[in-house]
Amino acid sequence: MINGNLAKSGGGALLVVGRFQQSHYWEYQVKTRAGVSAVQFDSIGGSYLMNVKAQNGADGTQYPERVGIAVNTIPSTISNSTPVGTATRLIVTNNAWALVDVLVTGFFRTN
Repeated sequence: MINGNLAKSGGGALLVVGRFQQSHYWEYQVKTRAGVSAVQFDSIGGSYLMNVKAQNGADGTQYPERVGIAVNTIPSTISNSTPVGTATRLIVTNNAWALVDVLVTGFFRTN
């Protein structure tokens, strides 16, 4: 299982999601086991909601987007059918057409 955080190693993590629904692409990681990905947001500036989807690094396939993810203590699962041994990443977009960048903290797991 590959675990990551939004900007640094350790407990807290930091991410800036761009205004005007610009996507933030996390780095590619090699998927080490079958299954879904997960994301958990500990805080989202302005109480916005986030949309997250996974992408297959080999062929660019983007899997169904999970929309309207809020701050939660339970990770949200993200559909990810990328085969084991293939690079994958998560893409995060603000659910609203925000005029400002949004600061987000939390973690993600691509598997």
